[in-house]
Amino acid sequence: MKRPSNSRFATTACESCLTIWQQIFGDACRRSKLWVNIPVMALGLLPGIARAQAVRGTLIDSPPQTNSPAISTPPAVQTVPPSTNTFVTQATGDYLQVGFDTLSAFPVKVNWWMNPTNSHNDKLEMVGQIPDAIRSLDKKAVAVRGFMMPLKQNAGLVTEFLLMRNQSSCCYGKPLQINEWIHVRMEGKGVKSMMDRLLTVCGTLQVGEKLENGNIVSIYRLDGKEIVPSDTR
Repeated sequence: MKRPSNSRFATTACESCLTIWQQIFGDACRRSKLWVNIPVMALGLLPGIARAQAVRGTLIDSPPQTNSPAISTPPAVQTVPPSTNTFVTQATGDYLQVGFDTLSAFPVKVNWWMNPTNSHNDKLEMVGQIPDAIRSLDKKAVAVRGFMMPLKQNAGLVTEFLLMRNQSSCCYGKPLQINEWIHVRMEGKGVKSMMDRLLTVCGTLQVGEKLENGNIVSIYRLDGKEIVPSDTR
């Protein structure tokens, strides 16, 4: 099966999770000619299921166990601290500081609809409404703090990336919702990759549902002008 070809939303989910889910359920649903609506973010649970430990117990009449294996815990996920909603001055101008505590403060999810007869008509659809207070930030000069996930590079420099609320992924914790990341395109030649560091990205924010071939791909986009690592502020 083939998942929607132009969905960039899936860049925040595990590609293998989508493939596994489609292989297990997609063909069966199509043979039964059933429409199936699957919340996309639920796919992040699959790796957790694959890693689940077997139930341990004591056999009848067996000697007592004294050395229990240590239970490992996943690393803590870094999250962006709350914003102050004040103006900050950078080399490229003044920006309103907006945080993901504001941008993600409303319920939203993206559903994956599987067409029972034609996989080319599968689609990603957003459920939820962007509040007017958030839409009012459209085309505003903002500074947003987050973590980088590079999407495109040119000559060793990152030209496009996702700015994410935290470093959660399908392997640890809860996958990000569509209002917890921003698709950033940097001006000029690009910037060096700065993963695993808290960044402040300054630029012009665009707010609104963006569709490609009928699929929702983003609700936040930013034309980046400047990046400031958090440890330099």
